[in-house]
Amino acid sequence: MPKTLPPPIFDKLQARTLRGRIAEQVRGAILSGWLKPGDRIVERHLASQLGASLTAVREALVELEGEGLIVKRPNATTCVAMPTAAQIAKIFEVRNVLEPFAVELAARHPTPGQVAKLEGFYLGMVDAARRHNIAAYLEKDFAWHELVWTMTDNEYLRSALKRMLLPMFTLKMLLPPDDASVDWVGDAISHRAILEAIKSRDAKAARAALLSATTKWQSNTRNFVARGGAT
Repeated sequence: MPKTLPPPIFDKLQARTLRGRIAEQVRGAILSGWLKPGDRIVERHLASQLGASLTAVREALVELEGEGLIVKRPNATTCVAMPTAAQIAKIFEVRNVLEPFAVELAARHPTPGQVAKLEGFYLGMVDAARRHNIAAYLEKDFAWHELVWTMTDNEYLRSALKRMLLPMFTLKMLLPPDDASVDWVGDAISHRAILEAIKSRDAKAARAALLSATTKWQSNTRNFVARGGAT
């Protein structure tokens, strides 16, 4: 019998790549603060700006919705995710279980390269905080946490934490650029004890340091939500 060839997949790969590129641009706009929590995203306007089809834009927004960065409301509008105070409380209930476990796993067998990257992201956070560059701080802060989740070598844990926490990082962009009410340097330095515990391969110390820092992060997040007008 003649050999049956697999169907061509080149068109699908191209479409998927376009969707990914659109998602990357929108994600970057959210994480940089150009699009803020609560902002509406109009699909037709976005398609026109990007020179893309509505189908590709909608597929990209589905991807971002899966990451928790955007939400589709009952009236069919699409907005950047804006967690409420009640949702924040629920998220931290789960975060306080999953992320301490993640840093424990990350601290067991970190490679020199991973530790060097964590150190670099940490120093970048401190530098951005001192310059009060919130967008740069947010980028380094999320990169630091995502690397820790990746170091667990557990893709399910990493995916759950990213889906749950990525929208919360954007809440910091609600503050005006000149707002001095947040101790950004202190927020950055709160990562140091976790970093040192991971470098020392001390899983228990990493867990304790994470839980200690999370108390402060939860308080700060409540403030971001309150100042952003969410309820």
